[in-house]
Amino acid sequence: AATDRLATGTIEQNLSVEAVDEQQLAASVDAMAATADRLRQREAAAVDAFAAGDREPTALLEELALIGQTADRLRDRVDVIDGHIETTDDDRQRALSDRLTTIDYELRMLDGPVRAYAADVFSGERPAGRVSIQAGPENFELTAIDDGSYLREAYRFDNRATGGQITASTAEDIVAAQYPWFWERRSSGTWSIGGPGSLSLVSIEIDEGSLQTFIDGTTEERFVEHQRIELDEIVPVTRTTKRQDGLAVTVERTYVGGPLDVRVVDADTGQPVAADVSIGQNGQESVFVGSTSDGGDVWTLTPRGTFTLTILAEDDSAAFVELTPQDADSVL
Repeated sequence: AATDRLATGTIEQNLSVEAVDEQQLAASVDAMAATADRLRQREAAAVDAFAAGDREPTALLEELALIGQTADRLRDRVDVIDGHIETTDDDRQRALSDRLTTIDYELRMLDGPVRAYAADVFSGERPAGRVSIQAGPENFELTAIDDGSYLREAYRFDNRATGGQITASTAEDIVAAQYPWFWERRSSGTWSIGGPGSLSLVSIEIDEGSLQTFIDGTTEERFVEHQRIELDEIVPVTRTTKRQDGLAVTVERTYVGGPLDVRVVDADTGQPVAADVSIGQNGQESVFVGSTSDGGDVWTLTPRGTFTLTILAEDDSAAFVELTPQDADSVL
């Protein structure tokens, strides 16, 4: 972080002369493009290594969080360079400004809500939580639950191409069809459409959540998506209820990597029961995911494959719920 800030400060000082050399500006833009490209290559290499089984989940998350933080700092550098370009009327310098706009949008794709959450956890600003990571050829997904919200980043680089252009009206139509929940509520918050033409970024910010989706101009498909949704707004895909040892456990889940809600009540009275909830898989020791001690729900992420929920109440009564998400529950 210190190195990035010093480099940005040096560039700003070098450009703060009365007559800015055009070659110097062009070199600064070229350097920004090369730096952004190296970050994208780092991201791709990290995800490929994870998908191949050569990188542990925590190590991947650390790398993605570092890339996201670096990209955020580099956007400050873009602003510094662009500020000097915008003071001129030269066509060539306007072309440099257009290149910087493209670089800025490329850097936005390298950060997201799950990476920001992970960075806060690694730095000790927030307590640790569960993160779901799914990866395949040219795509990956990150999800997490943080402070009453569900966070999701999805990347589909197989939906990206080069050469095409997209209009704002086309982007609007795509978002209205693919994200009706956000689109119908956009007037209650703020929303915008922008981009360099080869792609469009649609952003919607409402009280119940936020959406950023990048749409490719050639394929007219979404290839990067960042979401935050309040847990109260989550609509479950399936509901399972089990009664055991005086407990009634209701589990509402969505897709693999999506939110899973556990509620525990007394089987006779229906009153909330204070209980610890753990998840176990593949014969391994169960991992504690939360407690209903405040009379509320426990939210976690839906694992891939068969898993067992263990519910242990304060009076030592216990219930065990085994679940297997269906293929249809998995989306990316």
